[in-house]
Amino acid sequence: MKICTRYILVIAAVLGLAGTAVLAADQGIDMKSGLVEKVKGGLIDWGKEMYYASGEGAMPPPSEEPNRARALLKAKGYARMQAIANLLMAVEGTPISYEAFGKDYMAQSEILKQKIEGFVKNVEIIKMDKAKIEGQTIVRITVGTHMYGNMTPGSALLSTLAEEVGDTGNQMAEATADKSAAQPELAAPANLKVEVKIGTTVKVTPKVEPKIEPKVEPKVEPKVEPKDEPKPETIAKADVEPEAVKSVTVSGVSYTSVIVDTTGFKVSRAMSPKIRTKDGSEVWGTLKMDPDVVQDHGPVAYSRSLADARKCPRAGSTPLLLNAIGRAGGARMCDVVLSEDDVAKLRAANDASKPPFLDQMAVVFVVDPIKL
Repeated sequence: MKICTRYILVIAAVLGLAGTAVLAADQGIDMKSGLVEKVKGGLIDWGKEMYYASGEGAMPPPSEEPNRARALLKAKGYARMQAIANLLMAVEGTPISYEAFGKDYMAQSEILKQKIEGFVKNVEIIKMDKAKIEGQTIVRITVGTHMYGNMTPGSALLSTLAEEVGDTGNQMAEATADKSAAQPELAAPANLKVEVKIGTTVKVTPKVEPKIEPKVEPKVEPKVEPKDEPKPETIAKADVEPEAVKSVTVSGVSYTSVIVDTTGFKVSRAMSPKIRTKDGSEVWGTLKMDPDVVQDHGPVAYSRSLADARKCPRAGSTPLLLNAIGRAGGARMCDVVLSEDDVAKLRAANDASKPPFLDQMAVVFVVDPIKL
C-alpha cells in the first residue's frame, strides 16, 4: 500500500525523529557568537538569545500534484510543520537552572505548555532552500524565535519561575539590607555540587571550612604584639579586609552591572543561574522577576570574551569586574562560585549603586566558547 509522503513527514515531526544535523552554518544561522548550543530538536544561541530549528519536506511528484507551484507550497508546509515540532523540543530541552529544564515546567502546567505551543506555532521562516536528493526535490526550512521578549518561550518560562519564587524576592537585596547578616540567607541545597579550582587542581570544598574562622581571636592580638610569630600576620590581614570592602563603597562609584569571568571552568548556560559562595550558599539568583524586565532579557547575559561582555547593553558604562573561582550545580554546572572577598565587593558595590544593579538583572557571565 502506498503511503503518502506527507503523513510520513508528519509522523517524523511528532515523534521527533528529525535531528539537528541540518542546522549547520550553511543553513543561514550565524555561529559567530561562539555560544550556540545543540539541544534535542534544534539550537540555542545563548549569545544572541535565539532559538533555531529546521525541517524538511519533499515536493509531491507530478503524478500526485501536477501543479508544481502548489507542490512547492505543500513541501514548504510539511517542512514548516516539522521545524515547529523540532523547535518545541528545543524549548523543552532549555536548561532553566542546575536541576530543572523547560519540559519540567511545561509538564506541571498545561496552561504554560499551551502558551508556549502557541508562541512556537507563530514563528517566522528565516531561511528556505531546495536540494535534490535521489532525484526528488527537498525543501528545507529554518525557523527562529527570540528567547526573551513579548510572547516568547523564555518570558513564559521565567514568569512561571517568578510565580514559584513568590514574595521571597531578591535574596541579594535582603542580605545587603541586613547589615548584621554575615552569610546569605539561603543555604546550599543538599544535592548541590561545588567545584573550586586551587592552582591547577579542582576539589569539592568542604563545608566545615568557615567554622575554622571563629577560632582566631583578633582582639587578643594587640595586647601580645609578637613580631616573630605568623599568627599576628594572619590576624592583621583579617583586620584589613573590612577596610578593603569599605573602599568599594566610599569610592563613590555607582556601578552599572557586574561582569564575572568564568573562563576555564566550563560553566554551562541556563536561563536562571545563581552566584554562590565556595561553600555553596546562594549570594544572588533567586529572583522575584519584574515582568517588564523579563520582556527584555533574562537574569543573565552570556559572552565569550571580556571585550564582548563590555559591549553588552546591560553591562553599562561602569561594570564591576570579578573572577570566578569555580562552578556549582547538579545535573548542569551552571552556577558561578566567587571568593569571599569578591562576594563582599559584590554586595558593597550593589548596595552603593543607585539603583542596585542586581535588582535590574544587570549581570554578565563570560563563559568558555561552545564546540558543536
